[in-house]
Amino acid sequence: MIVFGILLFVPMLHINQAEFSKREKRRLAVFPTLMTENGINAAYGKNFESWFDDRFFLRKQIIHLFDKYRYSLSMDENPKALIGKDDWAFYKGDNSVSNYQNATLLSQDELEKITANLNDIQNFAKQNDQRFVLLIGPDKNKAYGEFFSEKYKKQRPDSESRTVQLLNYLKLHSDVRAVYPLDVIKANKDKGLLYYKDDTHWDDLGAYLAYKEMMQAVGEAPVKVDFQPKVRGGGGNGDISSMIRLKKSIYSGIKYPTIATPLSGQCKTIGKTTLGNDNFLCTNPNKKGKAIVFRDSFTEALRPYLAETFNEVKLYWHHNIKDIDPSELKQYDVIILEKVERGVPLLAEMHEKN
Repeated sequence: MIVFGILLFVPMLHINQAEFSKREKRRLAVFPTLMTENGINAAYGKNFESWFDDRFFLRKQIIHLFDKYRYSLSMDENPKALIGKDDWAFYKGDNSVSNYQNATLLSQDELEKITANLNDIQNFAKQNDQRFVLLIGPDKNKAYGEFFSEKYKKQRPDSESRTVQLLNYLKLHSDVRAVYPLDVIKANKDKGLLYYKDDTHWDDLGAYLAYKEMMQAVGEAPVKVDFQPKVRGGGGNGDISSMIRLKKSIYSGIKYPTIATPLSGQCKTIGKTTLGNDNFLCTNPNKKGKAIVFRDSFTEALRPYLAETFNEVKLYWHHNIKDIDPSELKQYDVIILEKVERGVPLLAEMHEKN
């Protein structure tokens, strides 16, 4: 009983003071106040519990041990990821499975809000002689759905997905240039793997196909790039490896189409978001024009091509376009908004919380 009593105090030996968690990609709970402007904080107990749950000593290690135990019970699937056919690993978070199944559609309210937000940007671009394009990055389970788990059946065909629903709605209520390169990716699978088998993202060639479509949409000539098959450095260390137990030996020898053409654009970090993700400024003295990009992780592989296309490219890892000072936006010739497919509903809001 004495030992048990002592153990109760172990979580209080060190309190994590960080503001956000890179691994969980979210802000940690803040310490609550007992008194508010309206009197005693009735939710103080719950608020304190949330704060303590986010920060107690050995929290990360306990979660890691729990994950190892849980993964040992199910080697092929857990709440975060699954291993499909031919060792293809897929992400399950952010309603990815539902998006694969096309189980839900956008509501009329969501369609109207997203369209209104995009039209606001489009109208701003028109008024300032700019070009605006929306790029929706296809989820890996859409691009390589033939390898997804048969446990999850399609409820609607991909031709009736919420992404297609939005694109059709935009055609009727907007003149926004929207690019969704799913068909292009499917048509080019014979040129090599276009997504990493152990990662959620497209590889160099998959990103290049999307980049070409996007540049054509805004009237820019895409740069020509050659590719060569190359083993990805650290094979088996894709982001899905941290979500489910993958045998690195299976993924370490896979060759992906990799950029072979020397590129001259240079990029540097110009700060971080509240979640710790990098913002970039890319420059290329050999090119003309300027572009500003609001994006998520799917633009990482696009960055070299954009840096090779424009004299200057600024890349923000968020979608809070409406919060950017108009005087800054006016400096650019092209405005790019990129969003991975599973996150399309978040376009109803254009603020950093998304």
